[in-house]
This record gives sequence, structure tokens and C-alpha cells, in this order.
Amino acid sequence: MAKTDTNENTDIYEVGFLLAPTIPEDQTTAIVNDMHEQITDAGGDIVASQSPEMRDLSYEIEVKDEGEKRQYTRGQFGWVQFKLKPEQVDDVEKIFITSDDVIRHLLVTVDEDAVTAATEEEE
Repeated sequence: MAKTDTNENTDIYEVGFLLAPTIPEDQTTAIVNDMHEQITDAGGDIVASQSPEMRDLSYEIEVKDEGEKRQYTRGQFGWVQFKLKPEQVDDVEKIFITSDDVIRHLLVTVDEDAVTAATEEEE
């Protein structure tokens, strides 16, 4: 798997994703491992992640799947943080956009200064 050089200009990103509740729990590990592999292949370094857990949604989500509409009131929520050069972030975003398993995702830049400040306040 490709790794970025830690001396290069990288940012930390986090993507939260929602998998369909119909995916068997034993398959979610393989899906997440594949996501991690694709992120590292795109040049990222995984920092942290949380395996998907079933959660009730605040509102119903409607998803078109092969011309058929499906409504979900539950989903399996997980997240992954990774370091990546800013110019490569579109490649990682495509992983989640094109995945048939991901029904929603949100990719954000992590503010390292805010995380450091919050950690210091907790100590």
C-alpha cells in the first residue's frame, strides 16, 4: 500500500459514512478494510477509524438503488481519519461517492489546532 511521506504537506481529513442497515455485520469489516486500502492507494495514511455501528437515524433517508427507491430509518455509521495531500482529496472522495455500500458520507478537514487545544483542556 502506498504511503505519503510525512515530510510532505498533508492535512488531516475525516470522513463519516453511513452503510445500509441491510449489509450483514460480518461484511462491514471487509468493506471498511477495502476503504482503508483504497485511501492508502490514493496516497493517504490512516490515522484512526471507528468500525460501523448500527444507529437510528434522526430522519428517514431515501436512496435510489438501480431505479428503485429505498427508505432507511437506521444505518451503520463509521468514520475514518487520514493524512493526505490536499490535491489528492478528490480521489478519496470518489471512493465514497462510487461505493454501492455507502448511502451517505461527509468528508471534512480536521482542524489540528482545535484538536490539540481540546486535548490539552481535558488534561
